[in-house]
Amino acid sequence: MRHLTASTPRATAMWVFPLCRFLHKGKSFLACALGKQARRHGLRTLYIRMPDMLAYRAEKMAADWPEKKVLNKYAAYKVLILDEHLIDKPTTNQMHFLIELTERRYGSSSTIFCSQYPVDEWHRRMDGGAHAESIMDRIVTTRLGYRWET
Repeated sequence: MRHLTASTPRATAMWVFPLCRFLHKGKSFLACALGKQARRHGLRTLYIRMPDMLAYRAEKMAADWPEKKVLNKYAAYKVLILDEHLIDKPTTNQMHFLIELTERRYGSSSTIFCSQYPVDEWHRRMDGGAHAESIMDRIVTTRLGYRWET
């Protein structure tokens, strides 16, 4: 796990930041505060709940949009905050979308995941397998994590 310090250059600070665990402890608030700070530094930032992002994808796919267009929309943000990450188990089509999004963002953008589940349960929540492994490889290798203690 890497640590972000005040001396870390902004251009090289491309992290995956999972905020996990306990209900009503301020995960979304902290993620939004980080997002506001990123915007102040001129980084294009988006906060979205994962269920809303997947619903938007489904709506656009039903309207015959190419998936690439939806992927490009979310890949374009330098900081993407995904709240309620894995609150629902993703379908196979959603997993494919998440793999492609993770791949496009890997190494060039920051993603903040807010989840009720600790990172070590994410693989299981995605039903394991090659798709889950692919996503986890990109998340775990570059993450900067925070976990609340009770």
